[in-house]
Amino acid sequence: MKKMDKHSFYELLSKCGNDIKGLIYGAFLFLNINVDVVKVLLWLMLIDTAFGMFKSFRFGRKITFARLFEGVMSKLMCLLIPMVLALVAKGLGYDMKVVPDTILKVLVVAEAFSIVTSFYAIRTKEEPKDVDLITMLLNSLRKGLMSIFSSFLKKVENTVPVDNTEEYKN
Repeated sequence: MKKMDKHSFYELLSKCGNDIKGLIYGAFLFLNINVDVVKVLLWLMLIDTAFGMFKSFRFGRKITFARLFEGVMSKLMCLLIPMVLALVAKGLGYDMKVVPDTILKVLVVAEAFSIVTSFYAIRTKEEPKDVDLITMLLNSLRKGLMSIFSSFLKKVENTVPVDNTEEYKN
């Protein structure tokens, strides 16, 4: 197997980059998700990552690639939340554009909160009590989805029973 050199890898990445970006934009458009809010969220995630790295430096913590990669991937996974909810809504036949937009805006606020908290910690050199807004959001979403699921189960349980005994008498 031929080993790929760095130059050809970056060529391949640059050729596929626009295709990947188009695919992502297409998915957001298909799901009726506001791309502008996603762009703002991505910028805030980038800024928050930089603040987190500086905070680690300020507190004398070692910055490892694994920890950085984990943090970046965790942030990118947050983008899947509104996409999953939009897919669920589309699958159920609902036009729930407001739900993914609201989730994205909550994620924007959570990133802003994280940036301000990191700046506070950098400035004062003391870390405030950690408040995980994303976990709070996930708990609320989980409860909401459970409520929807329960209402579907009640509809199934309350259906009128069909009497098929006439078919089986012969």
